[in-house]
Amino acid sequence: MDKKSKNEQLNIDQTTLGAKDEDKGFSITTQIMVISVLAILIIGGVLVFKQFGRSSSYKVVDLIKITETLKNDAREIALKDGVTEEQQGAILEQLKVKMNRIDQVIAAEAKKCQCTLFTRSAIVADESGIEDITDSVLLQLKKAQ
Repeated sequence: MDKKSKNEQLNIDQTTLGAKDEDKGFSITTQIMVISVLAILIIGGVLVFKQFGRSSSYKVVDLIKITETLKNDAREIALKDGVTEEQQGAILEQLKVKMNRIDQVIAAEAKKCQCTLFTRSAIVADESGIEDITDSVLLQLKKAQ
């Protein structure tokens, strides 16, 4: 082989590195790039599905409504005619117990639905109609009387 043909053979044009060669198929560089892109897409798809694939993965609870409802209920009972100071003290103690149970009930709700709970005051705008579980939490707190 003469010197000129060796140089021509060794001189690889960078623009044809990824081009299809009729005899050999796609170059190894192109094959590696395609496999890499496919792997990234598959991994990305799995991660997106894990994050957003669960149905109803977000719910909301209105803590202000819960505390105000419990306080108002206790106030109504305590201010009725004929309620003694001792009974008012017992009503106040029941209210304290319910207020302390709020965290437990909310944690149980999150575990039951396997979801993330947000407080209503943290939601600036909601176009998706996130499910509100406030009434369910209130019902559980009132049952414990």
